[in-house]
Amino acid sequence: MTAGRPSLLAAVAALFLGAALSVAGAACSGGGDTGPAPTATPSPATATASASAVATPSRQTTTAATATPTASPSPTPAPTPPSGAEDITDNGYRVFLAKLDAALRAKDLAFLGTRLKATPYVCQPEDIPRQLGGPACETAGKRFNGVLSSTWRSSGGLVPIESVTAHLASIIAALRPASKDAYGDGSLTVYALGTGGRTAVTGIRTCPADFACPANGDLRFVLVFEWRFEDGQWSTRSMMTANVLAEDFLLPSAEGKARLGGSWTRYGQSPALAAEVRAAIQTAVRVFPEAKTEPDCIATTPCIQAFDPGSSLAAGIIKLSYTAPAGVGSAALFFAKDQTDTWQYWFGAQQATHRLTEMPGLVMVCADGDGLNVRAGPASVARSVAVVPDGTTFEARAFVLTEPGTASTAGAGWYRVVTVTQTDRGAVTGEAWVFSRFVSDVRRGNCDTRNALEGPG
Repeated sequence: MTAGRPSLLAAVAALFLGAALSVAGAACSGGGDTGPAPTATPSPATATASASAVATPSRQTTTAATATPTASPSPTPAPTPPSGAEDITDNGYRVFLAKLDAALRAKDLAFLGTRLKATPYVCQPEDIPRQLGGPACETAGKRFNGVLSSTWRSSGGLVPIESVTAHLASIIAALRPASKDAYGDGSLTVYALGTGGRTAVTGIRTCPADFACPANGDLRFVLVFEWRFEDGQWSTRSMMTANVLAEDFLLPSAEGKARLGGSWTRYGQSPALAAEVRAAIQTAVRVFPEAKTEPDCIATTPCIQAFDPGSSLAAGIIKLSYTAPAGVGSAALFFAKDQTDTWQYWFGAQQATHRLTEMPGLVMVCADGDGLNVRAGPASVARSVAVVPDGTTFEARAFVLTEPGTASTAGAGWYRVVTVTQTDRGAVTGEAWVFSRFVSDVRRGNCDTRNALEGPG
């Protein structure tokens, strides 16, 4: 380590501690918190305004046309599935995975039932009493059609296919698709692919009564299947459930990657997205030079990964994960494109942030009561098309970063928003820009967190 240079861990710790202290009062009263699960809980960095004129909009009191939001944004569409038939080829496997992902999202238990392949078994005298990891036998001579079922880091064995189907039904009945955490929403989806047909599926369910879960009652879990092409379709003879340490398959850990056959690929990550992720990771390493990246991550050093890049790549935002050495914690790192289409560091967070990072989405003006200029371009010198009061909401569709962040301070930029201007000929829909330091994600419910972090300016 270079003498006189603060370590990455010290910089990140100072970043998160400063934010945590500044929002302590606001966090107690704030509403609409959509914080991630305990495994990835970042607090936003305290932002310090730059001297750059391009990133400091004036907040005049002149009047202009009123800007109002359009309807709430629609959800991000699912990726286009591959074409062709389900067969034993690589493309045929991808066709099957698209079917599987659609069935999981639709809670289609019947589809899963047709893909379970049972093995006939006759219980033997040596199976009684049931042995650890042995078949589910109560009496010798009992016959059943079984599927291998186990739990992560525990034993399992061959159990009747009816038991596996009932287990899947109970999971689907307890799903919470509207919940969200650092790994996505609560829908049951294909998350990661290993080798040899191994697939990690994840979702959020209601926490069982005998589990220790967060106050919101959510439990992030993982199911691992091993698919084989049999009798003209992809089927599985085994299922593993991870209700505890599901993160082993989501980050993943070395043990989780080994369970998936030694490799791990985020499902649905296109070559174009992979290239953008690599570019963002290169920026991350420049900002946090002591961190490692895959495949060089080890337990004793910080690691930067792209386990969930988020859904706003087209809007100019990407999310990476920062994992500190064992026992220290983890964070989400957000990067955004500047006006040259280059990825720059925006901010890091360990819990829900007031900054909108998922688009399209709604932002609320928090301008300290002075009124906020809505501008024709992403710069303070751009023409003002409206001055709006606190509480005004807009639909944001894109973001451009004009003040890159550092390891200890958050950056800032401009949201491209939808406007509706009332004229003599009726409402006219258009687009304009608002500065990120003077708005908050409406899901926070108020301006308290933004006010604590950004402060009057």
